[in-house]
Amino acid sequence: MQDELFVIRDLNQVDAEIDQANKAIRDGVSAVKETTARVAANKARLQAADAALAELQTRERELNRRVAELTGQRDRTRQLIDTGRAPDYARATLQLTQQETLLDDTETDLLETMEAREAAEKEQAVSTDAVARARKDDAAARQRYRDTSPGLKAEIAAKTAQRPPLLDKIEPDRRRQYEDLRKQGLDALSHVVRGACNRCYQNAPPQIANEVLSGRRIHTCRGCGRFFFAVREESD
Repeated sequence: MQDELFVIRDLNQVDAEIDQANKAIRDGVSAVKETTARVAANKARLQAADAALAELQTRERELNRRVAELTGQRDRTRQLIDTGRAPDYARATLQLTQQETLLDDTETDLLETMEAREAAEKEQAVSTDAVARARKDDAAARQRYRDTSPGLKAEIAAKTAQRPPLLDKIEPDRRRQYEDLRKQGLDALSHVVRGACNRCYQNAPPQIANEVLSGRRIHTCRGCGRFFFAVREESD
């Protein structure tokens, strides 16, 4: 087999390892971004819950004061009627009915506000827990990135330093073809399996397959441009 083809194989492996390390770094960054965004979203949720709860607490206090005020007014009117001291009995009776109706409506509003306040307290508790969990996940993601990124970056630097000597051993036209494959994000190697490229399934003429098998010449796939490395019966 052509020695140059082994160089292409080695370079392809080096680049695959560089790609893998770069992906691991990107995944780490993405994980930190995701947990940071989750912290921000849960903090916003908690702030909204805090604001809603504060508003309901204020309204509950106001309604309690209003209930106490209306209760006092109703009781005074009822006392005037019961003791016969109301200047106008009919008017006082009508006023009592109106006061009781208004008091009932206000008490209903107070009960609904209390229920809403209890729901808001639950939402506040859930949001507080969500913020705590998001912060814990964010801290863990950041720590993982701090632990792994130096080693990955060192690996990338070491592997990148291996590329120039390998590239120098490849004929210029093949080097350009290899770099074109890299720009497309493609693995540079393929195999002839049952008379076709095992990557794009373009047929490979028997003569090409024979020459690849014998190692007399380096051939590339007419479909995807990858370098044929070997001839196999089955695709692994």
